Amino acid sequence: MKTSLCPFCSHRMPSNPTPRLHSLLAYLLKSPNLKPNPTSRNPRGQRLPLSEHTAFCAMHDNETNHIPHGISQGWPTSPNWAELERRMGRDMSEYVWNVIMGKVGGEFFRVAKEEWDHKGKRKMQQVINELGSIHIEQPG
Repeated sequence: MKTSLCPFCSHRMPSNPTPRLHSLLAYLLKSPNLKPNPTSRNPRGQRLPLSEHTAFCAMHDNETNHIPHGISQGWPTSPNWAELERRMGRDMSEYVWNVIMGKVGGEFFRVAKEEWDHKGKRKMQQVINELGSIHIEQPG
């Protein structure tokens, strides 16, 4: 990547981006919706509709901040799904199962239900509402 700032959100890019991030950036920079948007902070700034670059910005944020933090804490970089239940322990596995089955509400479920009750079914099914709660729903 030629710049250390994202061309869309002007946040810091990872120093060693993954090939997937490179590919996605190349794809986005060919979008017919791309418009120059230079700023004093980011002279190479570009503008795209939010829906086109949101996943890219989330990905570079993860690669810049969250993944290095997890690695520094010794967290696995590839989940061992076969061992997940054993690692979680019986109590945690049972709790997660009860959340999935609706027997108990997890924190995410509580927040999502409050938003659903407040906005209603019609508004919650609109794409714009997904963007408003992406900070809650984004894994990682």
